[in-house]
Amino acid sequence: MDELNLSQDVLAQRDFEYLNKVIFEKSGIHLSTATLRRIWSSEHDGVPQTKTLDALAQALGHTGWHEFKKMHPQQVNSGSFPLKKVSQLLIIVVTLAGAIAFWHFWNPFVEVAVSLVPEKTSHEGVPATIGFNYDISSVNKEVKIQLSWNPYEQAVLDPSKNFYTGTYFYPDYHEAKLLLDDEIIASSYVHITTPGWHGLIMKSGLDPSPIYVEKSDLQKKGKLAISTELSNKYEFEQLNELFSVFTLSSKMLEQVNGDDFELKTSFRSIEHLSNRICNQTDIVIKGATGSLRIPISSEGCYGITNLKCSEVLISGKTSDLSSLSIDLLQTQAINLRVKENELSIRLGEEEPFSLNYTQPIGQLKVVKLIFTGYGEVEAFKISSRGVALTEKIEPF
Repeated sequence: MDELNLSQDVLAQRDFEYLNKVIFEKSGIHLSTATLRRIWSSEHDGVPQTKTLDALAQALGHTGWHEFKKMHPQQVNSGSFPLKKVSQLLIIVVTLAGAIAFWHFWNPFVEVAVSLVPEKTSHEGVPATIGFNYDISSVNKEVKIQLSWNPYEQAVLDPSKNFYTGTYFYPDYHEAKLLLDDEIIASSYVHITTPGWHGLIMKSGLDPSPIYVEKSDLQKKGKLAISTELSNKYEFEQLNELFSVFTLSSKMLEQVNGDDFELKTSFRSIEHLSNRICNQTDIVIKGATGSLRIPISSEGCYGITNLKCSEVLISGKTSDLSSLSIDLLQTQAINLRVKENELSIRLGEEEPFSLNYTQPIGQLKVVKLIFTGYGEVEAFKISSRGVALTEKIEPF
């Protein structure tokens, strides 16, 4: 294999977009194309973040930057890395290897002195306003705070100040983060809890202000349900895009080990949106250190879904997720088991789908069921090492 030219001029935008995709698939870490361009820029004088280096190292098949340095001590310390590799290696992997060593050689590892500390790390009830103490005085560029997964919840911080309040509208285990050129330079977690199950309606996939469902409307006859009847009571028009979300965000879940548990639930879509051909129900589970997202798609639609388990991301375009595709308008039972770094999913009578992961999920924090359109949860049970939780839904 010929020696590679790492000049940014040689790489086009589509190359950086491909890099972004490969790194995310292998590491579960999103590096923006702007960040990747800076890695290759000969004019770059910034300092790499550990998360960036971990992503690059994981794309090479290592557990992280620390292991990469142990495996290649001479090359890292000298700043050189052999760009000629055996022919089986992808050219992208070789480029990444060269970039890591190149950046390390020209920049000493001195972390930028920034901080983000919430005044409290948990709060019961939504909405919830949380105060954050921050320090970005050492940064001479614009820094944003993003409260959660939603990019709409961003604000530019004043470097001359050190306090910011953010309002959370979703019960969840939120990662608040400081962003410098779309790269995380500091983060902290805030757990917004609710007593028992919480129901809400999202008017879009990135809705910053959802509609809450009263508990008396949410739980009826031992089931959780969000139906079209609520549109009249809550006086909102039928929407072209709508998601019904059932959330259990409770300290009680911390009794459950996210790397050794079983979840059983049965559910159905009450009504699909008329403008959607493919509908989906997602089971989202968040732990202290990792998360899962299990997509259950309507029949024939699994090719456009993505499954996540800790650091593993599986696309329906490149993997067979047909065992997770079923008639969502009929009540379906799912059994999800995590044990010894293996996830096993059985939907109805289908053969179980399984995969292995390495990075721990940790104590559970949140369980969500997200429906496109209206949905109903008929039963729910989660158990771990003798601890069983049903939380007021009829158990199996």
